[in-house]
Amino acid sequence: MPQVQSIPTPAAATSAPAHRGATREITRTVARWTNRIVLAATIAQFYTAGLAVFGAASFRMHNVTGRFMVLASLGTMTLLLVARVPFRVSRFAIGILVLALLQPVLAFGTRATAPSLSALHPLNGLALVALAVLLDRRIRNGADQLAQTLSSPTSRR
Repeated sequence: MPQVQSIPTPAAATSAPAHRGATREITRTVARWTNRIVLAATIAQFYTAGLAVFGAASFRMHNVTGRFMVLASLGTMTLLLVARVPFRVSRFAIGILVLALLQPVLAFGTRATAPSLSALHPLNGLALVALAVLLDRRIRNGADQLAQTLSSPTSRR
């Protein structure tokens, strides 16, 4: 009777989980950098507003930076959802996007009817800075935990 040999499995099939983990890690890293862009743009918002308030420039740069910040926060949130990070992390990105979308509403939508609500515009900016810093820490801590899990001897079984 002839011997039956087992058919070898392709290397790609056996390394699929590792490939997915690497893809998630790259996506998470890119999301962390887009979040840092959001943070830098938010800080730049304070500077460009100061330039405009004190007559050194118009509010155009403040407006352009704000629009860029919305796009970057949308990118961060999307990348984190693609990376399948836990909701305890991605909720910060969702919060950043909501607050970024709220900024023009506070600045323009309520100015004539409720100026005290419009006065929350800079405080909302501070909240954006805080959330971006917290999100950066959460992404970093999640990446550190993932690296520990992947490098532990028990995870190789």
